[in-house]
Amino acid sequence: MITQIPISSLLSKYIHDAAVFNFPTAVSMTRTIIPDGRATLVINLNDSEGTLGGFAPPMKKYRPLVMGSQTHPVVYTLSPSARFVFIRFYPFGFNTLLGISGHELLNRTVELEELTGYRSTILENAMHREQSDEGKIGQIIVWLEQRARKVSLPHELVLNVCQSIHKKEGRIHLADFCGGSYNTYKQLQRHFESATGLNAKLYARMVRFEAIVEWMRKNPQSDWFDLVARFDLFDQSHLIKEFKCFSDFTPTRFLAKGIEQFV
Repeated sequence: MITQIPISSLLSKYIHDAAVFNFPTAVSMTRTIIPDGRATLVINLNDSEGTLGGFAPPMKKYRPLVMGSQTHPVVYTLSPSARFVFIRFYPFGFNTLLGISGHELLNRTVELEELTGYRSTILENAMHREQSDEGKIGQIIVWLEQRARKVSLPHELVLNVCQSIHKKEGRIHLADFCGGSYNTYKQLQRHFESATGLNAKLYARMVRFEAIVEWMRKNPQSDWFDLVARFDLFDQSHLIKEFKCFSDFTPTRFLAKGIEQFV
């Protein structure tokens, strides 16, 4: 069961979405995370166990993990009765809140303490004092809001491009933001990569692929030609290339594995 967490207007500038994942099952569950270019804060609310990829630290109770922007699929496993908070940030969001380079977290998963030191301990202690999960989640939000009040948003070009990428589901041309100026185009790429660690074009491709998968979930009868036309791909080979890049599977094998196995 997934329960959405309300996000304040202050944090909505940095956070894409937040939810509590509750899996009251008798068996462990394994899923593959499709790379979406967004850092994710993960906090275990009980004594269950879990892993985020082969080289990530274990998910310990109240020990926040940060999964930076990923450019390749990541497999996670949750044990029975798992209960976790997942907070996904815009590509610049978490880096901005912590005041770190966009490259520092790229394709990494680390404990929050490694990035913030004693500030992570303050958050963990605050969660320990709360009796209910709602209280613990409230402390997470308060901690993030305190960070948000101390930082400034990145360059306006980065914000405009991110907003347009999401609004148009990745189907944008970066040159449209540059007025035909090569210098402005280079400036956009430089600001975007500094804030996110990602190339703007790559991020747009990630968002488009995420939209393709969501469309397939809601429209299981769609054929490949429909997807090519709907998402401004060149041809079917272009579609296959995107599937291999972001899921490690061809479209046919992706469906055979089961679309519910991907998040």
